[in-house]
Amino acid sequence: MAQLGYAEILLSSTVLHEIEEVVRAKSPDAMAELLQLLDNVQARVTEVASSSQLKTVQVWIAYEADARVIADAIAASPDFFVTLDKKHFLNNKVLRDNLLFPIGTPGDFLSWYREQLADQA
Repeated sequence: MAQLGYAEILLSSTVLHEIEEVVRAKSPDAMAELLQLLDNVQARVTEVASSSQLKTVQVWIAYEADARVIADAIAASPDFFVTLDKKHFLNNKVLRDNLLFPIGTPGDFLSWYREQLADQA
C-alpha cells in the first residue's frame, strides 16, 4: 500500500533501531533487503517524543522500551498504529482508551482503512 501511495509508513528511530538489531541478529544477510524495502516504501523516520510525552505514557506502560515506542508514536500523530505486541499494546485497555489514534494488528489496519474509504465514498 505504501509503495502505491495509499499509506505512509512512519517509524521512530527507536523502532528503526530495534528492527535493525533483530535483522542483524537473526538474518544479517537480509540487511540490504531491509534497507531496499524501507526505501521502496519511502518510510519516514519521525521525531523522538518529548520527556513529558514519555512520562505520560509511562503511566500506561511500565516497560521502558515500549513506553518509548508509544511516546514516539504520539509525537508523530499517526492515523493508525500497527503492532503485533499483545502484551504491552493490543491487550492494554488503558493505553488504547487514552490514545488519540487507533491501534491494532495489520489486519485491523486493513479493516480500518476500508472503513475510511467507505466513509469517503
